[in-house]
Amino acid sequence: MTNVINPITALAFVKDPSGTVRFLLAGEGPHLKVFQESNGRLIALKRAFEAQAIHGIIAIAALDDYDPDLHGVTEILVWGGRCLRLGLLRYGPGAGPLQVEIELKEELKVDDWILSGCFNNPEVREPVEPHLSCSPKHDAVVLTAHNVAYGICQDKNQQSMVKRIVAGPDSMLYSAYIDWPGSGRWLVASGTAFGDILLWSFPESEVKADSVSPFSSQLHHRFTGHEGSIFGVSISPDLMKQGFGDIRRLLASSSDDRTIRLWDISDLEASEVFPGPRSQHFENSTPLVDKGHTSTSSTDCVAMTMGHASRIWDVRFLITDRGTAVLSFGEDSTTQAWGLTRNQSHLDHLRSDVPHLSHKHTYAYHSGKSIWANAVVQQPNGAQAVCTGGADGRIVQYNLHDEHQSAAGIVSTSQWTMQDIAVQLDESQKSLGDNVAVSVPRPEKTLCERVFDALVGTWSIEREIK
Repeated sequence: MTNVINPITALAFVKDPSGTVRFLLAGEGPHLKVFQESNGRLIALKRAFEAQAIHGIIAIAALDDYDPDLHGVTEILVWGGRCLRLGLLRYGPGAGPLQVEIELKEELKVDDWILSGCFNNPEVREPVEPHLSCSPKHDAVVLTAHNVAYGICQDKNQQSMVKRIVAGPDSMLYSAYIDWPGSGRWLVASGTAFGDILLWSFPESEVKADSVSPFSSQLHHRFTGHEGSIFGVSISPDLMKQGFGDIRRLLASSSDDRTIRLWDISDLEASEVFPGPRSQHFENSTPLVDKGHTSTSSTDCVAMTMGHASRIWDVRFLITDRGTAVLSFGEDSTTQAWGLTRNQSHLDHLRSDVPHLSHKHTYAYHSGKSIWANAVVQQPNGAQAVCTGGADGRIVQYNLHDEHQSAAGIVSTSQWTMQDIAVQLDESQKSLGDNVAVSVPRPEKTLCERVFDALVGTWSIEREIK
């Protein structure tokens, strides 16, 4: 039987209501895998789609009366291509052998490729009976490649349904990020194939199953400046305590041009209003511009840096009590950590409170090409855990320390060159002396012949990752 290594295309950490990270969810081909976070052990597996790879996973703890020794329930949303499924992850007990069950609702489809998703009001946890089969309690929103938002909710019979709710500015997207800011409106960052970034919003109430009122989206900013397609976008939390003056929120973007750029999105007053949903055939529409507001077009970014050898697929913010950082994930199979600080320049024309990106560390734990999936979580002790999945089929987890200089918890197998193996085996043979069942390779043999000669018998080779 041939073992096939599938790329890891989606990752998500699962926290319990106490804030403790319990599981890591991974999408490998059409299969949803659940790993125990503490030891990397695979504890559950379920096929999510019949003929579609998983491209995204989001999760939210769902119990107010959580007891770690009895049970836990997490709501999940899984998507890939045009397909999506809501579901529940049930686990318990905590004291004995861990049992995990994955329940997925019926498969739903939208009209276009799904790029991003978010649960409605994720800070509010709805109680879910842990021992009964029931539906997820949270509504969710997904955004597709033509900048159209769909709502996933429950009808009166507790059946999942998908509803096309609103369209943003007409464009073709390569990336998207949906945020629930708690202000009654969904905030969306859309990275286009043409190098623009669109920041727009729409009302939260439109997600409900019984909502039939006309709806519209508002474009707040159109950022230009990248010289390639936008492959990753991310919206920061509130930065009020980070010391950046009037800058309250930032948008990070990564591109085909190998740059990472930060944009100030503190001001959402400027807007263009887009009426009603576009047809599902995506024909062009003309926006109704609110003449009472200023232009939404902007070419200004507050910080820019370059650090990858090739395209940058995604970017993430990390906000802690110690400061703010940005992580970038590239086609070169590396994760780059950037510190976000105030500008330390003494030049008069540069504001001291403007953000500045400085490189901190490079994490290179994947082989081959591309990091396709990532997940970032803050532990209750303040440690930042980062997990990446690559085209090499590896899942790697490590902690970001204050100096961003070391890593731990590698969940993968080590790799060696042929020279490494030959040297290791030669040293083992010399230490064992006459008890070795394999003769020492002749010098005239090739390196490959030496390795295979030495592998006769049973060997155990270990190598520590430092």
